[in-house]
Amino acid sequence: TIPSGAPVSAMNNLGAHLSERRFLWRFPIGSDLADYIVVDPTLPGKDFDRSQLTEKDFKELLDRIFSNDNLSMIYQSQDLLVLKRTSNILDTE
Repeated sequence: TIPSGAPVSAMNNLGAHLSERRFLWRFPIGSDLADYIVVDPTLPGKDFDRSQLTEKDFKELLDRIFSNDNLSMIYQSQDLLVLKRTSNILDTE
């Protein structure tokens, strides 16, 4: 689903599946730069250091991501969401 050279921001529990990529950020880091965002919505707050991102912060961040017009959902299951950036501020017309 995700091209091998694409930059990705993913939750820590999913990073092992994506670790051979040149650009892989631990979500939410890189979520504004990555072409793809991969999250497990069933783990709000459990994948993060509590001092960095609370469960409430995680839910608010997901809400912002889902309302972003530059991202579209390309895959969804019970415990996995994959979003693709549809445009980038660096894209030229």
